[in-house]
Amino acid sequence: MAKDPAYPMYAQDFDMDTASWPEAAVGIHVRLMNYSWINGPLPDDPEALTRIARANPENFEKFWNSLIKPKWKKTKEGLVSRRLEEERGLRREYVEKQREKGKKSAQKRWGKVTTVKPELQPGVQPEDKPEGQPEGNSSSSSSKKKKDIADAPKKGASPNPDIKTFIDYAFSTFQKTFNEKMLVDGGKDSSLIKKMLGTYDLDKLKRLWDVFLKSDDPFIVKAGRTIGVFNTQINKLISGDDGKESNKPLFGLSPEAEAQIKEREEYEAKLKREREANID
Repeated sequence: MAKDPAYPMYAQDFDMDTASWPEAAVGIHVRLMNYSWINGPLPDDPEALTRIARANPENFEKFWNSLIKPKWKKTKEGLVSRRLEEERGLRREYVEKQREKGKKSAQKRWGKVTTVKPELQPGVQPEDKPEGQPEGNSSSSSSKKKKDIADAPKKGASPNPDIKTFIDYAFSTFQKTFNEKMLVDGGKDSSLIKKMLGTYDLDKLKRLWDVFLKSDDPFIVKAGRTIGVFNTQINKLISGDDGKESNKPLFGLSPEAEAQIKEREEYEAKLKREREANID
């Protein structure tokens, strides 16, 4: 297996272990870990370690015995970091598991093809087999591959037009409700909408968005009325959708809630007018 170029650095653990260390000692320790991850055990030789760490000899001698050396264990092969070797083992197991998953996925997709070659004398064709026909069931295999290619999703396919329709609707209704422009993350929000449209039709999604905009749920109010938050709360919003058109009264909102929404909207509009007046 090729050498793994990266190892996980657990920021909290490392910071706690070295919180009281001088900056020079931390730098020496990190360089030694990097070298050991790539090359294996360190040489048990202070001069060699000083060169590996590219450290000032005086600093190395000062910090090695008191701070850094206890982090390394002496073995027949050299000095090793217990934590580093544990991570190496975990990474190796992870890579092997991913490789096995890849093999199983390939076998599941393409199947295991076994070709049995009959023993024939030179120039002799099998019975009932047209001359020039390749050995094995290549015809059916070729047909299967063509079918798989035809069934595979085509690259560059036109995006679902309902995605843009919903984004435009969400943007305009948000602006109308709060008198502010909604921030839209094109790629991320489009992906979320595509996923939701796989479950709900466009009209249903619009109605749920209307419920979302007028909801007084504390989490929604605090988290913000974005498409990302809408996606996380959509199951909860189902109970507030009565199937009516979006411009009609919404089921599930009490008169008190409607009044609170209206009051908040008026307050936000007042603040905006005051800000604009101050700018002028």
